[in-house]
Amino acid sequence: MGDYGIKVTKAGEDVSSPTPEDYILNSKYSSVKIQAQYTGTLTIGAGDTEVVSIEHGLSFTPLVIIFAEPSPSSGKWFFCLVYNDSGGDPDSGDCSVDTTWPDDIAGTYVDPDYVKISITNHGGSSKDVKWRAIVFADSGE
Repeated sequence: MGDYGIKVTKAGEDVSSPTPEDYILNSKYSSVKIQAQYTGTLTIGAGDTEVVSIEHGLSFTPLVIIFAEPSPSSGKWFFCLVYNDSGGDPDSGDCSVDTTWPDDIAGTYVDPDYVKISITNHGGSSKDVKWRAIVFADSGE
């Protein structure tokens, strides 16, 4: 009687399968939950920095995935890795982002109140940059 919950299997698989990979959803296993998704475009002048400040509404530092498309409509979205670079407390805002896109774009951080995406244009002309942030209802710790 201990085998209960929600189970949705892949086509052709049985709900009695003991293999987690056979399931699309199985409430026996933990999974991350999306709190919200945000998107936008920043127009950044040459040598300027623009900041997007998103109040996520959670009382902890959430797990966040951030993507940017430095050249809108290029189809090339770059993944930004959030990490704790100072060895401090992530709940005190000591997180930042390793931006793995081209050199003219950089940075952001996540804290218990906000996701802040800071993008600097080091180029010689104005630049449009599309961004997307997925905030999960799970702690990033």
